[in-house]
Amino acid sequence: MVGSVVVGLVSDRLGRRRVMLWIAFPGALAVIGIYTLLHSLAALTVGFALLGLLRSPIPSQVVALGQDSAEGHATATASGLVVAAYYAAAVVVPLVTGAVIASLRDGVRAMVIVVPVSLIVYGALIATVREKARR
Repeated sequence: MVGSVVVGLVSDRLGRRRVMLWIAFPGALAVIGIYTLLHSLAALTVGFALLGLLRSPIPSQVVALGQDSAEGHATATASGLVVAAYYAAAVVVPLVTGAVIASLRDGVRAMVIVVPVSLIVYGALIATVREKARR
């Protein structure tokens, strides 16, 4: 909740797309760092808590970006498409993650692959959105 408020305020000032890209790509590197450099339970807890603060607003920010990018009459359609894609990803990602874990037989190594790749895909999709000029 704290992350959503902070990221929302920053997004209002700098633009949603820019902030979302700054969360996605460095977030992918941060995940790799968390899994490879932090080995104690306390360090992992702090690392994932900080990452969670940044990533928590992703669903609400994507809906807001879709609404901001759509023409006035298509705002509801944009919101619906974003939410539908979010739910589709919520079904697909665990299946892909399970397959990667099963093939590698190593949950930590699988997370080092799956989480950064998903953030990079997310960032690449956000990069294609044309945000309207701020007033």
